[in-house]
Amino acid sequence: MLAHVGDTLEHDVLGSNLAEVRAVWVVPELPGPDPVVEGAALSGPDFNAFFGEMQGRATYLRHHPVATTALLTPWVAVRNVLNGARAIVGRLT
Repeated sequence: MLAHVGDTLEHDVLGSNLAEVRAVWVVPELPGPDPVVEGAALSGPDFNAFFGEMQGRATYLRHHPVATTALLTPWVAVRNVLNGARAIVGRLT
């Protein structure tokens, strides 16, 4: 499996990272002008504030005691599935 694409931190991203599969997080509310956030931008101040807010909204996170910030951090975050497909193809080919 090249990557797992999903829209929840506590299920899709956490599960992917625990399985050691690249996690592509689809989040339409992604801040900023770019449709794809990756690499150093995933730890930038704008994304960190947004990421913290999204962790706060993650309803089932309390049921996953192993969920650390590192395990909830995706390989890439994208606005939509098409951007996710492009991110996977563009980075793995």
